[in-house]
Amino acid sequence: MLDSPLLQPDEYVPLAAELRVRSFPESFAYYTQKLGFTPVRTDPPHKFACLRLGETLLMILEDPLQGPKGQGIFLRMAVPHLDAYYQQCLARGAKTLGPPERRYWGARRFYVEDPDGFRIQVIPAQPE
Repeated sequence: MLDSPLLQPDEYVPLAAELRVRSFPESFAYYTQKLGFTPVRTDPPHKFACLRLGETLLMILEDPLQGPKGQGIFLRMAVPHLDAYYQQCLARGAKTLGPPERRYWGARRFYVEDPDGFRIQVIPAQPE
C-alpha cells in the first residue's frame, strides 16, 4: 500500500533521478542498507520508492522488461564527509570501485555500483 498518495515536501527538488531497476526489493535493500538512503515515500505494490541521502533524491521503480541497465547515464552525489562515507559503504558491503582519490582536475571522488550496474560518483559536498 502506498504510504502517502501525495508528493512529500522533501520530493520537491530542482532535479531528481529515477532509475528503472530489475528487482525492487534488491535495489531498495542496496540503497537503504548499503548506501544509507532513507525512504521518503514507498509504494511496494507498484514497486516504487523515493529515497533521500542528504540533498540527493533518488527514485527507484522496478521495470524488469527494459533492456540493459546502468548504461548511458552518469550519476553524481555529494556527501558531507567523503572518507567517512566511503568507510560506511565498505562496512555495509556496498560495491565500491576503489578508494577516494584526487583526480587531475583537483576533485576527490570514489564510485559505487548498484545491483543493476548503475555507477554513482561520490564527491565531497564542499571543496577540500
